[in-house]
Amino acid sequence: MTDALLDQIAVRKILVASTGHVSEETRDWLKQQVWLALEDYWPAIPIMGGAYGWQFYAQEEPDEAVPDEIKGLMTFARAQGADWVELDADGDKIEGLPTWEW
Repeated sequence: MTDALLDQIAVRKILVASTGHVSEETRDWLKQQVWLALEDYWPAIPIMGGAYGWQFYAQEEPDEAVPDEIKGLMTFARAQGADWVELDADGDKIEGLPTWEW
């Protein structure tokens, strides 16, 4: 692929982290956001979910309804140059970010 072509297409980075970076309460909130999106309601964050985790856009100014753990992950992702966060059951735990066991 040429540099000229790369200048014409968008390439995004995704921060992949453990689902352990969210509490059970926030896990349930994420599940609710996925259902809202599936039911054609507007969730608090653009989100996709699956059996092993979630992907969401790392908003620069998230809604007040977004839990603090998610805001922290968004801020961390942005600091790394990523536009998206993927929470994966097999993802790595990131030193310095809070974790929960559930």
